[in-house]
Amino acid sequence: MRSWLELTDNPDSYMLLMDNGPDGLPDPDTEVRVPLHRGARFVVDTQRLWHVVVHNGDAPRYALITSFETSPTLERWIDANLPVRV
Repeated sequence: MRSWLELTDNPDSYMLLMDNGPDGLPDPDTEVRVPLHRGARFVVDTQRLWHVVVHNGDAPRYALITSFETSPTLERWIDANLPVRV
């Protein structure tokens, strides 16, 4: 698992997420785009989802990314602080 906190404001940039298809490759039918405005924060299951940031701009962008192992404690934190799940 990785948590993400976007530090700069890039309204045209986004995190692109996709589930695996039957062939193990990204399935475009499952595509989700998470906007990367300043203060955006989310947790990504990096073992399950294909993920990449699409940055449409010339200025540098900054984010704080941290990695975690899954645990009941992490699940409780996610439920309490990030109520929307994709």
